[in-house]
Amino acid sequence: MIDSREQIPTLLSENSIGCELGVFLGEYSEILLSSKKFNRLYLVDTFDGQIGSGDKYGNNMRILGGEYLLANAIHKFQNNNTVEIIKSDSIKFLKNCNSNFFDFIYIDTVHTYKHLMQELQESRRVIKLNGFICGHDYNKNVFPEVVTAVNDFCQMYNYTFYTTTKDILESFIITK
Repeated sequence: MIDSREQIPTLLSENSIGCELGVFLGEYSEILLSSKKFNRLYLVDTFDGQIGSGDKYGNNMRILGGEYLLANAIHKFQNNNTVEIIKSDSIKFLKNCNSNFFDFIYIDTVHTYKHLMQELQESRRVIKLNGFICGHDYNKNVFPEVVTAVNDFCQMYNYTFYTTTKDILESFIITK
């Protein structure tokens, strides 16, 4: 059992290749990087228009401009050669990745059924065997479409998954 998303990197092997889809201010990116588990971590976001997000609990909602968020990410990670910042839609990014490339994917982008299902389908293709497809906001009261998409995806491919146990907005963890 994993209590919180901060502990998810403990599941990973050293020298993992990962990506975070939906970066916002890069707070979770910093947690991922502090684990020292990544050989390469792709930080993918549209960095376009107005982007809103709360903290990991769903509180303190902020709406910030994409250009500001991109500049923030570049500044925050400019001295980290493990990081590659990608300005792209998450689905387009995944479609351009080689099959069986990633050890880890964390999804926290658009919280609609259709978008998340497309991300999960593409993640399935690009994740290595025994890799982890994870994501934020698995909470039926706040994000019911996230819960339905994850449940349907796992049922479709006969995957089991679990969620963090102490986060208010749980993270889901699927192992391929």
